[in-house]
Amino acid sequence: MQSFTRSGSCLLIVLVVLTWTSHLVQGIVHVTVNRFQDNAKVTWNVEKLVAHPGVAIAIKYRPINSKNQWLSYKSDIKTVQGSATVSRLNPHIRYTYEIAVYEDNLLYAHKVVSQEACTNGWSWYNGNCFGYLSNQLASWQDARKSCQSYRGDLATVSNQTIMNVINNFSVKRHAWIGLRRQNGKFQWVNGVSYNYSYWDAGQPISRGRDCVALNPVNPNKGYNWITQLCSYSYAYICQAPEMASNQPNRSYTLLIIVVVSTVAVLGIIILWLAYARKYPNSVSGQGLAKCQAMCGNMCRKSPDYGNSTVKITRLDDEAA
Repeated sequence: MQSFTRSGSCLLIVLVVLTWTSHLVQGIVHVTVNRFQDNAKVTWNVEKLVAHPGVAIAIKYRPINSKNQWLSYKSDIKTVQGSATVSRLNPHIRYTYEIAVYEDNLLYAHKVVSQEACTNGWSWYNGNCFGYLSNQLASWQDARKSCQSYRGDLATVSNQTIMNVINNFSVKRHAWIGLRRQNGKFQWVNGVSYNYSYWDAGQPISRGRDCVALNPVNPNKGYNWITQLCSYSYAYICQAPEMASNQPNRSYTLLIIVVVSTVAVLGIIILWLAYARKYPNSVSGQGLAKCQAMCGNMCRKSPDYGNSTVKITRLDDEAA
């Protein structure tokens, strides 16, 4: 009897562990965080789970690298897809957010997102940061160069989850993404296969307009895609590896500074040599009076350059 009791207890423990494990691996929760000055918008979407009374979602947060207890924001959210704003954050501190999904008091899915991964205003998803640059209008090619200065590129919107991340930006003007038609086929800038699309009605246009942008005309239904002339000046969506978006590529910026400075110096040297060759007897000195004090009547204003320089005339020139 004692042996049976022990066996039964072990079996019960195994069943409990298996049940808990099955709940743990069943679901996936996608989380994005938009951080602003003193608040953060946390958006979540739980896969393979239908909302019912037994579902509860808890959101906690704490400063990055802190070992203190988590600060609880909410612990009984019933929606499997939604967003919440965590307020009263210290604007000088970055935070880590924990989202736990429970079903019937068992952990169904779990996600920890470090806000340190992305700069303020950028959203994190799957190891990448996405940023909406609305104040820097540019052609598709120039927009791509701008994104590359953040060690990234124009955004590759290869699935619905990434599209949801972009929809959270509240795009208010057309914005380029990293899709372009080349040789009759649409291709993402990072080489990812073109298997997902979110085209607006009547799109894509077959000829002439080969670059793809978000259309903000009807944001309540999502920002559908349109094709447009690549030379148009639009806002744009950048994608960069986490942490990389915090600072522009300094080597790229330094290269531009060096090139511009070199061209400017060479231009000054060329102009000076050309002037010296054209006016070999002219000097930009301390003025006519000082020159005459040294050289007498040989000094006079030079009409060759608007009387702004002093010309020294040799004696043989005077004799001639």
